[in-house]
Amino acid sequence: SAAEELLAGLTVRGRDPEVGITVHEATITLRIVAQGATVDETQQKIESTRALIYERMGDYAFGEEDDELEHVVVRGLTAAGSRLGTAEVATGGLLAHRLTEVHGSSGCFVGAVVLPADHIASGASALLGDAPERNVTGRDEAEWLARQCRERTGADFALAVSAATHADDSEEKQVAPLVYVALADQSSVDVRELNV
Repeated sequence: SAAEELLAGLTVRGRDPEVGITVHEATITLRIVAQGATVDETQQKIESTRALIYERMGDYAFGEEDDELEHVVVRGLTAAGSRLGTAEVATGGLLAHRLTEVHGSSGCFVGAVVLPADHIASGASALLGDAPERNVTGRDEAEWLARQCRERTGADFALAVSAATHADDSEEKQVAPLVYVALADQSSVDVRELNV
């Protein structure tokens, strides 16, 4: 619904060209279908609508055809001559898997640290250096993972993912699980909280 608000009427039925919208695995896909008397007329309609989509979606629009976000990330890193490492808690290495599936990722992806949610302290000591004195969780854990990963791998950037955990064993359930994503460079760490 947020994407449709940004598109402001482009997805309305009966519009020419028609813009179809679908969502699959957290990716929104737009399909442009145009009709015209000639191929050139049809192509012009498609290009005009394509430009409007990019204008309205801004940074949310990241690729075309079979592009997935990981393809765009690998292309961007490669073009900039930058290297990336990842640190993941409770994801099973999904982030590293998606990146390494992209052709050419070996030129920019330096490696990953994958830890189960309940082994951050013991696993971190062996793989990322001394674990924090206190038992960090959530936002702090993601920030620490990103910093340590970047320093240990020598990468230009490190991307860390950490799931939120409860401080006790209560039966309280979160409405939506929280995930913290942290991106570290040489001078700072940007941490974002996401509901998944």
